[in-house]
Amino acid sequence: MGVTRTGTARRGHWARRGAMLLVAAGMAGAVAACGSSDDGSAAASESSSVAVPASGALSGQWRGDWQVDGKTTEAHLLVVGDDPFLATLDVQGACGATWTQKSRDGDTVTVDTTVTYGQCRSQPWTLTVGPTTITATDGQTSVEFTRS
Repeated sequence: MGVTRTGTARRGHWARRGAMLLVAAGMAGAVAACGSSDDGSAAASESSSVAVPASGALSGQWRGDWQVDGKTTEAHLLVVGDDPFLATLDVQGACGATWTQKSRDGDTVTVDTTVTYGQCRSQPWTLTVGPTTITATDGQTSVEFTRS
């Protein structure tokens, strides 16, 4: 009996993991499609002046302290793709959003915000990405994320 239960739990785990990967791959594909012009050529918003982390180097969980209404709140950033940059943001108990790369110049990435819940501001953010930190600002709020 114990083997059957473990097998079922394991299959459920892999099914959920596979579904998450399919969603992430779909989001990355949609973002890549948005980065092309109508004539099929790639958008010319990138610069090779600064080395950009290899694709996937930033992927994973990041954590930062966010100022919301004068209070410090924990924020989580799940980076799905580096280039183009794609991440989901969760400001604990306040709001959530998807950040999608709009342009890139070396290690500076401008992202558009799509609010998924709560009262996040739906406006562009400027990110400075590095191997150990991602600093984000919208002109009013600034937060530094580190790997969690």
